[in-house]
Amino acid sequence: MGGRSSVEEEVLCQFTFPERPVSERTNLCKTTEDLAAIRESVELLNKRIEEERAALEKKRERLNSENTAEISKEIQRLSDDALEFSKTGEEARFAVGKAVCEIERTGSKIKAAEMCLVAARKMKEAARAAETVAITEIQDVTRRRRTRETLQEEILEKIEETAQEIRSSRRTIEEGLERVNSAKMEAEEEEETQWQWSERRRRSSSTYKGKYTNRRETVLMDVNGLDMMMNGDGTASSVAVLKPAMSIGQILSRKLLLANESAMMINGRVSLGQIL
Repeated sequence: MGGRSSVEEEVLCQFTFPERPVSERTNLCKTTEDLAAIRESVELLNKRIEEERAALEKKRERLNSENTAEISKEIQRLSDDALEFSKTGEEARFAVGKAVCEIERTGSKIKAAEMCLVAARKMKEAARAAETVAITEIQDVTRRRRTRETLQEEILEKIEETAQEIRSSRRTIEEGLERVNSAKMEAEEEEETQWQWSERRRRSSSTYKGKYTNRRETVLMDVNGLDMMMNGDGTASSVAVLKPAMSIGQILSRKLLLANESAMMINGRVSLGQIL
């Protein structure tokens, strides 16, 4: 009996789990205290049984000389007491076994709680890892979105700059065309003026020669670029009159205007090509 109690004490001492629930630890402590009380009761009962046996042996020795009936009654009483003590001991043993089973169930619950705690910690770590991955993905998406928005802004700025350059180039081309047109008009007006001046000079020279050389030809009019000449016999003849040749200054001026016009057109095309 004493050996079994020491073994049970060793088994009870081994149930030390870290981070066990408070309720389980309370139940375990309470069950341990009840078991200790039951053990004390069993030990007391064993002592009393031993004392009663010793007293019974003494009484047997003392009653050997007494009445047989009284001896039988005393023996019956002592037997009843012994039977009652035996029942009490069996109940105590049953209570001890029940307490041991309860302790084992409590230990199983504690182990299950520890396993649940380990699983919860692993789930928590997995949730943290998933949260970290999700945060990283969100940051990547946000960074890509910001980069895309920045690229869109840069593209819009480039388009705006291109549009401004196109408008500026268009204005430059229009101004150049206006200057070219005005220069052409001025050149044509100047050419027309010189031609008219040369024509007037030629006509005045022809009239002067006709007066002083007694020529029979007389200039009547200019029709569609032909000079109508009146002959001496009263008939008229047409003579083709060519426009006067251009001077070197006029030729250089026209070449300069054409070169400027070509340069402006080429510059405009290059800038438009670079923009597009």
